[in-house]
Amino acid sequence: HLIRFDHNIGYGRGANAGIRYGYDRGSQFFVVLNNDIGLNSTDWLERFIAPLRTNPKQIVGTRYINYNAWCFHNGKIMPYLEGYFIGFSRLGLDTFGVFDPAFSPAYVEDVEICWRAERHGFNLKEVSVPHHHLYGRTGYQNLGSSREPMTVRNIKTFFGKVDRDDYARIWYSEKGDA
Repeated sequence: HLIRFDHNIGYGRGANAGIRYGYDRGSQFFVVLNNDIGLNSTDWLERFIAPLRTNPKQIVGTRYINYNAWCFHNGKIMPYLEGYFIGFSRLGLDTFGVFDPAFSPAYVEDVEICWRAERHGFNLKEVSVPHHHLYGRTGYQNLGSSREPMTVRNIKTFFGKVDRDDYARIWYSEKGDA
């Protein structure tokens, strides 16, 4: 099913629209992929969601990060799974929610949702699925020079949430913002 928008609504909001579509139809597992991902196997989906079938109290992704500036704040390490290829269970969405639209149009929303999930007792699990990611092709082309200040802003927004210990579940508002 293709969901179209008249303009770029941002990574998190776009992912949330797809998640909402599946959620409303009873899906139990949700996979978010960038549009610049190439999949190198026919069994990638089953391999990717298999850990969620075993333990729905985790987030799965193909790349675990624990070594960049987005992960360190006030001496604490906050690792995350890169959002270009990430998956959740319905239990996860019911517990910690969807991507926070405060990080629109892009960057740091994957760090924040993983942090929020961990605060709700979920684990992060790296899953090996053969794929190819053309890093930054969409973001760099569409956001250009605005991406650096946007990233800095979003890091500050994230650290503000960490400092307030604000890991409340994020769901859809009446306006459909999330």
